[in-house]
Amino acid sequence: MHAHFVLAHPEPHSFNAHLVRSGAAALVAEGWTTSVSDLYAMGFDPCERPEFYANRGRQHRFDAQSEQRHASETQTLPKAVTDELALMDRADLLVLQYPMWWHLPPAMMKGYFDRVLAYGEGYTSKKR
Repeated sequence: MHAHFVLAHPEPHSFNAHLVRSGAAALVAEGWTTSVSDLYAMGFDPCERPEFYANRGRQHRFDAQSEQRHASETQTLPKAVTDELALMDRADLLVLQYPMWWHLPPAMMKGYFDRVLAYGEGYTSKKR
């Protein structure tokens, strides 16, 4: 079994980071393998941008959902996205670890959802 942790906290010594380390260690002790995406340490860019899409479907106006769909169909999603999707696909367990700030996840985690759960590859109206 494999677990993938996604950590969204800027402080490497935070309680959230501790939970990822201790959770991964507990699973490894039970025979699991684990991987971690520490979004802040990776320098993950949470902002969807036109420049992530070299092979744009629409040049005159950037529509993130349309570009994600086009990139999914042409297999030209950004590497940061395909790397994360591969980690998710491999996982039997996905753990999203983040603090609650103003009753919401940090902008980093929201941006991760926006970019990595790409329309066409991560979901469509018929595949969720």
